[in-house]
Amino acid sequence: MKSQLKYLVKVFLISLAVIPSIGLSKAKLDVLGGYFSLEAKTKEKSGKVNNIGSYQLNFRYAVTHYLEMAIGYSLVASKTYSGDFGFGPDIGLVYFPFTSANPIEATSDNVHFRGYELFKPYLSGAFHQRQYQSIQSSYAGFGFGGGAEIYWKQNMFFNTGIRYLPLGGPDSAISNELDLYFGVTFAF
Repeated sequence: MKSQLKYLVKVFLISLAVIPSIGLSKAKLDVLGGYFSLEAKTKEKSGKVNNIGSYQLNFRYAVTHYLEMAIGYSLVASKTYSGDFGFGPDIGLVYFPFTSANPIEATSDNVHFRGYELFKPYLSGAFHQRQYQSIQSSYAGFGFGGGAEIYWKQNMFFNTGIRYLPLGGPDSAISNELDLYFGVTFAF
């Protein structure tokens, strides 16, 4: 756990160094939590756990009008805030098929206008890595999901969605994680 905390601090410090150089006008920060269902199988045994205890912190940056790059960190706790933990980084893309990833903006000499769409559905795909505390083992793979940003107030959105992570581990072990999440997205 201590090495994972060092890793998280390192990623945060690198992000602080990179963010000013790319500008924040196309950036978002997600603070999410919710329900998870996790099923794991190895050659010897299998198990399943589900509970409220899925947490995500994501930084997203718009690379095109409809596409964002996302980097984040996820934590799953078997007993909401305690018990067995699974944690790791996520990196991927978020696609807005019907709306813009960014606010609508217009500027003239004396006026600056910024408008927000009320409902913004999205699809996501990402690479996920998880370290499970109890079995001292890592799993990795590509996952997918979808959801919606719902306008709340200037620069803030409710965010709700679902994602499915089919992950592979050592010796043909598998882990399937389904997350239902909700939270707040802060637009800069």
